[in-house]
Amino acid sequence: MHILGIDSSTENLHIALNSSKKLISEARSSNTKKHMVHMMGCIDSVLGQAGMDIQGVHIFAANTGPGDFTGTRIGLSVAKILAWAEHKPVYGITAPDILAVQAFSLSREPIIAEGRAQIVCCMDVKREEVYSAFYHVGKSDILGKKNGNQTTYEDRSTALYRTGSVLTGHQHVQQEILARLDQDAGPMYICGNAAQAYRHLFDPLLSRKKIYFVQKAQTTDAAVLNRIAHYRHGVKHAQANLVPFYIRDFVPFGGKK
Repeated sequence: MHILGIDSSTENLHIALNSSKKLISEARSSNTKKHMVHMMGCIDSVLGQAGMDIQGVHIFAANTGPGDFTGTRIGLSVAKILAWAEHKPVYGITAPDILAVQAFSLSREPIIAEGRAQIVCCMDVKREEVYSAFYHVGKSDILGKKNGNQTTYEDRSTALYRTGSVLTGHQHVQQEILARLDQDAGPMYICGNAAQAYRHLFDPLLSRKKIYFVQKAQTTDAAVLNRIAHYRHGVKHAQANLVPFYIRDFVPFGGKK
């Protein structure tokens, strides 16, 4: 099963083609002002590398943000148009979900060894605010009874469940994270770019035992976007979230501070 993912929510356009969970080709463009100009060329490139055409794609996916206002809308529009033209399903996946799955994948061995964990995605969304999304990780047969349909992703009976989110002023990030840490004695993995943007606030947290920063999960990856879409299609999730995800009413992330 081939999945084509479009991530245009940041200044770096990333197009990826997966065969089920495995990445088979990708293309990138770092010209933030010309995502629309380069997008179709990148799509042609990933398909050409795989030796196939658009008819060979079974599922389309796009990053819904939060992210750049124009870029996110372009990526979603192209994914929906291609899916409509080819009569194929399309899935919108939020940036925090993508980052959380990246953090899980990069930290899988210690998480499995521990048996449980929390993942916190902290995104710098300008205006001196941080958007944080919280996830529990554990055995799907145990956590699933408590969390119902909140499953974000599952891999080999280990699942991620989104438990909440909050938009706060950056100075309140520490107390939000510590409050979540107090609820669960397991390790906590922090991902997203806020830990770099506000290092003076995150460094004290990262010096504590069982709190780790997943360095390679600061920005979203289209190949991981595809893996989530593949999972959700397999469990027959509704094709929801096909509009940009804005964390503030009528105010796009990436605007003036």
